[in-house]
Parts: sequence; C-alpha cells; structure tokens
Amino acid sequence: MEQTDSGFYVIDVLNLKQPAGKPFHVEARLRGRTPLRESNAADRHAAFIEDRVCRLRRRSSRVRAVCAATRQKENGATTSKRSRITETMKHAELNRREILERQIRACAEAVAHAKEVARVQNERVAKMTASRKAALDERIRLTSLRRQKLLTTPRSRLLEPQFWDDEELLAPLVRDSVVCIQQWWRKLKIGPCLRAVLRTKMSLRRAHELPFEKLMKMMQSPVYIKATARLLARLEKVAGPATTVMRNPSRVFLSAYMLAAHPRELMPAMGEDEEALQAAAKIMLRDFETWIAAFNGGRGYQEVFVFWNSWCEFYQAFQNWKERDSRKIIDGMIEHFIQLDRLWLSVKDQVDAETQWAPRITEHQQKLQDKLSKFGSAALERLATERAALRL
Repeated sequence: MEQTDSGFYVIDVLNLKQPAGKPFHVEARLRGRTPLRESNAADRHAAFIEDRVCRLRRRSSRVRAVCAATRQKENGATTSKRSRITETMKHAELNRREILERQIRACAEAVAHAKEVARVQNERVAKMTASRKAALDERIRLTSLRRQKLLTTPRSRLLEPQFWDDEELLAPLVRDSVVCIQQWWRKLKIGPCLRAVLRTKMSLRRAHELPFEKLMKMMQSPVYIKATARLLARLEKVAGPATTVMRNPSRVFLSAYMLAAHPRELMPAMGEDEEALQAAAKIMLRDFETWIAAFNGGRGYQEVFVFWNSWCEFYQAFQNWKERDSRKIIDGMIEHFIQLDRLWLSVKDQVDAETQWAPRITEHQQKLQDKLSKFGSAALERLATERAALRL
C-alpha cells in the first residue's frame, strides 16, 4: 500500500486468477486410469473400449442382481399371499360346513317337532272323531226312540205331563243344555284373557327362532306378565287350585319359553336335573298350545286339565331346581365368608392388621351378609353356625 501526492492510498491488487483443474466427474473417471505415456492412438482407443466394456458388464450384472432380488421378493410375497388365501379358504370351508351342520340340525329338530306335533294332532283328531261318532250314535238312537214314541202315541196324550217323565229321553237334553251353558260361560270368562295372551304372538316355535337377549326382554315385559297372570288365575278357578301355593306364577310360566328354547344360556352346566326341567317345560308349553287350539275350536274342557297338571309339574320341578341352585350359591358365599374369617385369624396378630386388613375384610363380609339376607333367615342362621364352629 502506497500514498500518493494527493493524499490517497493505493492498494496493490494481487493476481486473482487461479488455474482451473479438471472437472470433478472427469477427474473421478480418470483417477483410476494408468497413464499410457508411450502409447499410440490405437492402444488408447483399445483401452477406452475395454474400460467401457467392463463398466457395461458391471452395470448389466448389477441390473441382473437387482432383477433377481426383485423376482425373489415378488415370489416370496406371492407365496405368502397364496398361503394366506389357502388358509382363508380353509377357514371359510370350515365355517360353511359348520353353518350347514347347524342348519341341518335345526331343520332336523324342526322336522322332528313338526312330526311330533302332527302325531299328537292326529291322535287328538282321532280321539275327537271317535267321541263325536259315539255321541252322534247316541243321539241317533235317542232320536229314533223319541220318534217311535211320538208315532205310537195319540195326539191327545202329547201334552200330558206323564208323557215327558221318561228319564232316558230327558237326561240327554239336560246334559246337552248343561254342557252348552258351561261352554258359553267359560268362553265368556276365559276368552278375553286368552285373547290378551294371543296378542303377544308368543309360541314355542317363535321362542326357538328369537335370539336369547330379545326373548329375555320380551319375557320381562309387563304386558306379557299381566296377560299371563290373568289367564293363569282364570284357569285355576276352572281346574282347581294347585297343591302348593304358587309365587310369581306368570314369571315362572314365561321362563319356560327360555328354558325350552335356550337352556344353555340359563343353565351352562346341563345335568340330569336341568334336562328334566327342560323336558317338563316343553311338555307344558305343548299342552298349553294344544289347549288353545281346542278352546278356539269350541272345546278344551278336558285339555285344560291336562295342561294344568303339566303346569303344576313344571312349577314344582322349577322350584326344586331353583332351591338346589340357591343352595349351591349359599354354600359358595358361606365358604367365602369362612375363608375371610380364617384370613383374619391368621393376620390379626400383625402390627398393622387393624388398619390394613380389618376394613377390607369387614367390607367384604358385610357385602356377603347382605346377599345372604336375601335368601332368608335360614341362610343367616347357617352362617352363624359355621362361624361358631370355626371359633371353637
């Protein structure tokens, strides 16, 4: 830097020009080459061609390797997809067979039920036809007797009281009159109750078709319960009171539909008692439907006694099963209560027993005692006896 006469400073500018090297890609290409100092143009051309061929070989081998890897990956994916499709088809086939078997069993049960209903119906029709034929023969005989008497008696004696004192002629008339009045009276009293039940459209076949949750909600409906209670109360006056006092007969009657159609949901462990209860429910409901059909046909006096007997048998079987089930529940709760007592006896000597163990044990025992109180005083007395035996 120099100062001029006018007071300015002059800064010398250095040479900013730098020699440019080879481009990077060219340098990278030529870095691995060995210089051929003493070679002619033909040798350099041959070397260039050889280098080009090697590069093309490496590139083609790379392409082949990538293609082979891609094909292997695609083959693996195709194989896995094929295996998944095969497994899915196997599951679909198993599900299809299971559905077909379930439908076959359902159809077989429906056919067996239809055959049983047809057999019972044929027997009932045969009995009804025989009884009607006997009644008709008796009427024909009595009619012929009255006709013969009227033909052989003078007209002047027809209005005499002694002419109608024949017991053989009067008894059928009195019996028919009594039966006609009784049928009219029963239809007058039972008809409205039965129509209320028929409006619910509940039957054993429909109970089999409905799912358990929907059937349970329908059986808990107040409309079903009230209609069934009115009908059972009216039939009790016709058939006579049961040997035992019935509690909640309408709910027990409606539970027969769930026991007959879906026993596994109510009784997971199906034993002999549960199967007998299911059979009693089916017999009672079939007798009930038979009585409804007879009543709608203008009869039903004998059928109502058959139904009432099967209903009493089902109610007694249901109460016995309920009592055994309640006994099992009580035994389980008492055993749990006693185990809590034993636990307290084993930890009461610890320092923190009153704060850590006592509140929780007392709370659980109080809950168990509240549940046991719902089963009556007998359950509480048994609990007290078991606790006293434990303390001794």
